[in-house]
Amino acid sequence: MFRVTFSGLCVAQVFGTGEHGALMQSQANTEDLDAILLANTDSSDKPRLSKHHFAHSSHERSRAKLTELQSSAHMLEQKYKAILHAKVETAGAATASNVVHATNGVTKRGADEWVPAADLFDPVDLALNTMEETLKSENTLNQDLINKAKDVLEECNMVRRDEFDLPRYMDYYYYAKTIDHICINFNECWNAAERDWDALRANTEILEESQKLIWRVMEKARCYVQQIKKNQPTRQDIEQCVSLDIDTSPLNIVYDPEIVKDVCDICSVQTVPVSDNFDDTIDTDGHAGSGGINTERGRTWAARHHRKPEEGIVNAAKVMFEMLEKKGLMDQHVVEQEEVYRANREVAACNTVKRATWIAENTDQLGQDMRDARDTHSGCRSHEIRELTIMQEQCIVFKNQRVSCNANKAKAHQGSWAYWFDDHDGNASLSSTIEEGKKCWAQINRTNPISANCDDKQDLFEDEFCEYFASKNKTCWDHTICYDRETAERTSEVDYVKKREHSLILQHRMLKINQCFIDLMQGATDADTAQELETSHMEQCANVEYDVSHLIILYPEAEVKDACPLDDIEFYPGQVEWETGEFSASPFSDQWNSMKEIDSCSFHSVGLVQKMKGRSRSMRSP
Repeated sequence: MFRVTFSGLCVAQVFGTGEHGALMQSQANTEDLDAILLANTDSSDKPRLSKHHFAHSSHERSRAKLTELQSSAHMLEQKYKAILHAKVETAGAATASNVVHATNGVTKRGADEWVPAADLFDPVDLALNTMEETLKSENTLNQDLINKAKDVLEECNMVRRDEFDLPRYMDYYYYAKTIDHICINFNECWNAAERDWDALRANTEILEESQKLIWRVMEKARCYVQQIKKNQPTRQDIEQCVSLDIDTSPLNIVYDPEIVKDVCDICSVQTVPVSDNFDDTIDTDGHAGSGGINTERGRTWAARHHRKPEEGIVNAAKVMFEMLEKKGLMDQHVVEQEEVYRANREVAACNTVKRATWIAENTDQLGQDMRDARDTHSGCRSHEIRELTIMQEQCIVFKNQRVSCNANKAKAHQGSWAYWFDDHDGNASLSSTIEEGKKCWAQINRTNPISANCDDKQDLFEDEFCEYFASKNKTCWDHTICYDRETAERTSEVDYVKKREHSLILQHRMLKINQCFIDLMQGATDADTAQELETSHMEQCANVEYDVSHLIILYPEAEVKDACPLDDIEFYPGQVEWETGEFSASPFSDQWNSMKEIDSCSFHSVGLVQKMKGRSRSMRSP
């Protein structure tokens, strides 16, 4: 290895001076034919694609990239070939001052001149690898352009074949005109694509050769570098690199097989009678569109094209009827059938929405909460009646005692209050009356919290009922509106579809009758024979029962409406009917019942249910 850098090497310095250096310079420049070709190659002189060519910009960019690579490859090859020559010369002289010693990847040229191997050659290897990858990338891009141009040519052929494969039921005059029109378009397509192809291939071959030349020079430069790494390279090492047979196949561009232009004239679509003896082993593609006439595919193609003049008299009408039957009527049948299915889906969607809303609103749980609150309230009132009965019985004793006192007072001398308080003549004592009154008041104080608790449970029951009513009533109401609306629309739609179904069947029958007429006329060998067709022949067509099963539309029943009974929320708090239904029986109708007044539901647009608390709780007292 040498104390030199990749960018700072001067060839003249390596070769030395004098007659011997000049001789080596001459040898270095003439030994390698690839290097000479590369040095004298100027891509700017080569033919170029026109600016309108689809690959123009890609090729111009590729030319610029190759020019850059060409310069770099030539520089590397020249430099390292010169270094190798110099090192061979030095090794041959074998002077004491230039003896090369190698230890652990370090080379010594002279006193105190040690250079690590990696510092000198790793950048070179990296540069060569990068250039190699760039050449491969450019090759891939050029191959893609070639494939694209071939695809355009193939597309011209495919369009022509598709055009020829269409069943063209016309008389020969219009048939010939149609073929002429197809071929004109095909030739225009092909000629433009072929011009692009020829220009692209010629330019791509130039680029390909330049790429391969750069590749060979690069590989020789790589060979020189490998030989330089030896301690004592020889002239045989130089000759080995110069004569190196380098494989450039990684840069090959595939041009073949070239796309062959299809034949395009009226003769190329003429067919022979299908009854002829075909040889299935021969596949010719020059006469029957995309299927050869000597193949099974060709016979199929021939069967749907006219093969004799009399078959082309009314084929223009026949193709129209066939298209109307296959596309018009069948497509419309699909549309009408879908209308029925869509109407059924809309009806079923009402049930789906109702079920989803029922779950989202937690309606079942609201109903259960309401029923639990009802039972709790009823139980509370039953207990309250029992306790109020005890209270009333106690207070009745007090009332009777007080009435007795008033009666005795009326009999007293001059109505004396002193007599009323006296215990003589059977008069009840005031103390006894007061005691009874205290007992009555104690019962009132004891039962009032019981009644208040029942009032709270009544409030809770009414709240739960209002919330359950609001949720269930709205869900069922919306469900009914949706189902009734969609059912009505479905009925209207089905009625309309049935009318159109009848029309489709009628049109189909008329089409088949007309096709039958056409077949009769095509069976005639000339116009005179056609005139001999009798009315009875026409009646045969009209009296045939044609199959219309493919046009029958199915009418499956719509999904049954989900049950959503409202019998448990027929009325709500605030309505007399609700109060009668809820509180007309025991314990609410029992004696001494002291229920608070019912609060009405308040339904707001936001869907909340609130209770109106405008009335105060009534006093519990005898």
